[in-house]
This record gives sequence, structure tokens and C-alpha cells, in this order.
Amino acid sequence: MQKNIEMKKRLEAKVFGIVQGVGFRFFIHYYAKKYNITGYVKNDIDGTVSFIGEGNEEDLKKILEYVKQGPTGAEVKEVKYEWKNFMNEFNNFSIK
Repeated sequence: MQKNIEMKKRLEAKVFGIVQGVGFRFFIHYYAKKYNITGYVKNDIDGTVSFIGEGNEEDLKKILEYVKQGPTGAEVKEVKYEWKNFMNEFNNFSIK
């Protein structure tokens, strides 16, 4: 059990580029559900998208690759992200 807790992480990311109005949040929601990530994704007023996810570190690394890629129609220019300690803050993954 202890090993499992150590593998859990929190990933906070801000995505820059053409990332609103292209299905970005729904794209990330799909992969978050697939990899059992909890947290949320939301559009920000400055035209960026914010993502906060908690879960297994390996699964978060996979979803980070999808965040960097984005769906068809998106043009991801930059992703600023930070690894943090797992906080067990969320029960599910939502679109805000």
C-alpha cells in the first residue's frame, strides 16, 4: 500500500495557444477518465486552459503528452506544468 501512495502525484498545467473552442477540455476529460485521473480542466479568461490532475504518476505522464498535443484543431504553443505532492483533493474529473 505504501508504495502506491508514493507513486501518486499532482500535476498542474497551463496550456497556451489555440486551445479554446476546439474541444480541448473534452479531449482531456476523455483521457483523464481513461487513466483514472481526478481533478479538472477549465478555460481561463486569458485564452489558456488550466488542468489539475491527481493520480498515478505514470498515468499523469501519459496525460501530459495528450495535453502537449491537444485535439485536432488545437495548436498548443506551450505547456507550463509543475509536479506537486498528491493531495487527494478530488473525487472525480470534471470540466469547469
